[in-house]
Amino acid sequence: LAKLTTDYDQVQAQIRRASPQYAALVQPMPLTLEEIQKKVVDADTLLLEYSLGEEKSFLWAVTPDSIKAYELPNRAAIEPVARRVYESLTARNASVSKETIEQRRRRLELADAEYAKAAANRSQILLAPVAAELKNKRLLVVSDGVLQFIPFTGLPDPAAGDSRPLVADHEVITIPSASVVA
Repeated sequence: LAKLTTDYDQVQAQIRRASPQYAALVQPMPLTLEEIQKKVVDADTLLLEYSLGEEKSFLWAVTPDSIKAYELPNRAAIEPVARRVYESLTARNASVSKETIEQRRRRLELADAEYAKAAANRSQILLAPVAAELKNKRLLVVSDGVLQFIPFTGLPDPAAGDSRPLVADHEVITIPSASVVA
C-alpha cells in the first residue's frame, strides 16, 4: 500500500510538471489565506466556508482584510435539520401512489410549514454567527457534506429580522472551493 501511494504521488507530480494547466484544472492547489484575500474576495464579497466535524464544526468568514472563525455544533446536530430542509424542499417532486389531490395538498402544506421551521433553524445555526458581516455583500459559500444539498439562497437572512430569504438582499454563489474560483 505504501509503494502504491508513493507511485501515485509520483504520477501526480509528473502530470503537474508535464501539463500544469491540466493539473490546475483537475487538482487545484489550495490557496493561502493571502491568495484568497487577493484573488477571490473583494470589498463587496464575503467568503463563507463550512467544515462539518464529528466533535464540532466550523465556519470561516473571509474578507479582503480579515478572517473570522466560528464554532458550530457538530455534524450529528447539523445533519438532521439539513435533511429536513432538503426533504421538505423536494416534497413536491415526490410521487405517492394512490394519493388524492386533497392528500397531496395537505402533504405539501405540511412540507411548506416544515421547510419554514427547518430553514429558520438552519439559518440560525449556519448564518446567525456572521449576521453582522453579511450587510449587502455577495456571499461565496463553500459548504461541506449534507450542506451541499441546502440552497443557501432560500435560507432566511438572520440580519433581516423577518423570514425574507438571503437572495432578496444578497447575491449568493455556491462554489466547490476558493481555489476553483481563483
